[in-house]
Amino acid sequence: MELTMVERRVLVKAFAGRYQQATKKERGVILNEFVLASSYKRRSAHPASPV
Repeated sequence: MELTMVERRVLVKAFAGRYQQATKKERGVILNEFVLASSYKRRSAHPASPV
């Protein structure tokens, strides 16, 4: 199932707060959860990604 851009933005906002406040280990877990919930690949989901 493909997400619309609006749905993706909502998902990103939902995960962003948790990600910013998390430790490095927790960030890996949150990133994995985000990849499973979205159609992003891990590399594209990472905040430092140039994509």
